[in-house]
Amino acid sequence: MVLITIHQAFSLNWIGQNAYDCDFSGNDIKSQIVNNFEACWINCLNNPNCTHYAFRLSDNSCYPKSKNGISQGEAIVKVEHICGIIDRTKQCLEMNDYSPEPSSCRLYYRCINDYLNLVGCLNNQLFDPSTKECSNYSSCYYGCRNSTDKVGYVSKTEQYYDCQTNSTKSCGQGQMFDLRGKKCIISVLKNSMFELKKNVKFSNVKLEEIIVNKKFLCLKRCIKIINCKIVQYKDNICKIFDELSSNFQPLDYNDAYFKKDIFLN
Repeated sequence: MVLITIHQAFSLNWIGQNAYDCDFSGNDIKSQIVNNFEACWINCLNNPNCTHYAFRLSDNSCYPKSKNGISQGEAIVKVEHICGIIDRTKQCLEMNDYSPEPSSCRLYYRCINDYLNLVGCLNNQLFDPSTKECSNYSSCYYGCRNSTDKVGYVSKTEQYYDCQTNSTKSCGQGQMFDLRGKKCIISVLKNSMFELKKNVKFSNVKLEEIIVNKKFLCLKRCIKIINCKIVQYKDNICKIFDELSSNFQPLDYNDAYFKKDIFLN
């Protein structure tokens, strides 16, 4: 996992706030052994004194560091290391966690302790929003496939990313962006987009489970997820499902909402 915008500094290949074969000299807080690079990044993020860090791949050593005003230009080349700088400038909600970034199939957002960071997959893998993992087999529907493509935002139903101009654009008044059709369509009432079934069995795979304080936020979340077919909301728990064929074990649910395909051109 690594963090956006690719450019070069001191022969380092930066992806956002992280780079491979990279280290920062000195300013260590306290070294520690962690499970992986993501744990090192999160440990630094959780420490208000930590501004940047380095991770040694050979033994999973994490080196949190502290220096005000640290910049990418201060990094040095060091093989078998990953270094990064912490970004605490963007706030987020839990529903933003693991949201894909429309500019690239490799990128997605993590929301940790209310801080939003744009991260990316390593080793040329693509992000799969259904499994919330990087994979060699992800079918990328949310990133730019070519220069004329248009891609919807998961968190902004009225906006889309124009891959030709590399900019965010808005649909017209009363419209929303259709993630499947990749075009602006006439918006319809959310209540008419779902059919409530009191007692139902359905074969499914759970795509997501999040905490939201209102039912309409749960239904709105389903609208934004291209594979969402079924929603169940109870006690502030929103469960998002894709319906599968009958060879999967069916589950019993009360008050399940089934999404209708009723978008208007």
